[in-house]
Amino acid sequence: MVHYIQAELYRLRHRRFTLFLLLIGLMTGMTAGMVQGRAFFLLLVYLGLPLLVDCVYSDEMRLGTLKNTVSGGICRRNIYIGKFVAELLYMLLLMAGAFLPMLVLNPSEAALTAADAFPLWLGGVAIAQLLYFLLSPTMAYTSYIVLFFLPPLIGQLLNILPGWCLYHHIMGSNFVTTASLAGPWVTGLAWIAAALALGLLLFRRKEIR
Repeated sequence: MVHYIQAELYRLRHRRFTLFLLLIGLMTGMTAGMVQGRAFFLLLVYLGLPLLVDCVYSDEMRLGTLKNTVSGGICRRNIYIGKFVAELLYMLLLMAGAFLPMLVLNPSEAALTAADAFPLWLGGVAIAQLLYFLLSPTMAYTSYIVLFFLPPLIGQLLNILPGWCLYHHIMGSNFVTTASLAGPWVTGLAWIAAALALGLLLFRRKEIR
C-alpha cells in the first residue's frame, strides 16, 4: 500500500490543479481573516473538499486507468484506503495554506479552529470519496451538497437539529472552545468510519468499466 500511496502523491505533485487548489486554500484563509468568521471559513473549505477528491480520483475514471490498476492485481481495499490516505495528506497541505494567514494574525485561534476543523473536513473527504467512487463527478458533488444541507433542513422542519449532522458543528464553530471540541471529533470520526466502511463494501462489488 505504501508504494500505491507514493504513486498517488506523485500524480498529485505533477498536476497543475493541485497547486491551484492550494492557492485557493490560501485565499480562503485570507478571506476568513478579514471576515473573522470561523463558520464561514470552515464552510467554504468544506464545500471545496470534493475538488480535492476529484484531483485524486476523476482522471482514473475518465482515462480508464482504474480498471488497469485493479486488473494489475492491486487489492481494492488498498486502492480505496490508499486514495484516502493521499487525500488526507493533501488536505493537510490545504489546511496549512488555509490557516497560514490566521496563524500569523492569531496563533491561538488558528490552533483551536484547526482542531475543530480537522475531523469535520476529513469526514467531508471520506463522504466525497464514497460518492466519487459510486457516481459521476457532477452527481457526486450534487449529492455531497444535498447530504450536507438536507439533514438540517429536515431537522428545522421537525424542530430538531441532529447532533450527528456535520452542518450543526460547522455552522456552530464560531462558538467553539477547548471543552466543546469533543462534539466535532466524535461526529467527524463517526462519519469517517461509516463512509470508509460503506465505500469499501460497495467498491468490492462495483463493476469498473
